Amino acid sequence: MRASDAQDFRDTMDIEINTLENMMVWSVVLWLVATLHIVPATWTFRRKRFPDGRIKKHKARFCIRGDLQDDMGDTYC
Repeated sequence: MRASDAQDFRDTMDIEINTLENMMVWSVVLWLVATLHIVPATWTFRRKRFPDGRIKKHKARFCIRGDLQDDMGDTYC
């Protein structure tokens, strides 16, 4: 996040977080709650470009380790 376009990635991170919150796919919990299984996650960033190399848009995705997720039943909407 030290690149010159870091603020563009922060803006797309805000959009991603708001989208996930609107879909109600997670809950914010206190870190001290030991009875919950917290799934690790990471961010991925990408610059989408036009064919001539100019940056078209910035993308940020919040990715979880789905292989460590407890069986929650159906995963379809």
